[in-house]
Amino acid sequence: FRTGRSSSQDALANAAVLDKDNVSVITLAQDYAFGRDGVKALKDALKKTKVVHEEYVPQNATDITAAAQRIFDRVKGLPGRKIISIIWAGDLAVPFKIADMNPERYGVELATGGNILPAMTLYKRVPGMEGALYYYFGIPKNPVNEWLVANHYKQFKTPPDFFTAGGMSAAIAVVEALKKTGG
Repeated sequence: FRTGRSSSQDALANAAVLDKDNVSVITLAQDYAFGRDGVKALKDALKKTKVVHEEYVPQNATDITAAAQRIFDRVKGLPGRKIISIIWAGDLAVPFKIADMNPERYGVELATGGNILPAMTLYKRVPGMEGALYYYFGIPKNPVNEWLVANHYKQFKTPPDFFTAGGMSAAIAVVEALKKTGG
């Protein structure tokens, strides 16, 4: 069984935000299976919006200046909204350097999905950014999440991130399956 998300599920959630008329999407991803699968899944999920450029950088890249310039050169003069969809695992400080390059001068916006809490602090640099979210401890308002957040704070003095929530979902699924099978 599986309780975690997939690249296709991430893409469908992000497409719900990005897939509108008169929008061009540029992807910025790491050049390995996760990045390429994420871009393919997003392209498959978009119906109105077209991906007009795919930019891949090495997984260990620390400088994205050249990639950013290729993106800016590609979008100059395009009509409508232009959105860079960041599909990234790991250190988000790298792709978010593009926010420091003043993409607004080209009418370019940034979008990405949720991440672990330390990475999400970078999102404050991009007010109004749109994208999908797998889990954020303050959003689900239900007894299970309230229990998880309270107990995580109690034990670790921090809120849970999406890995913790994923583990909790898997544990709940196992326990419920065992109950049903008499195990």
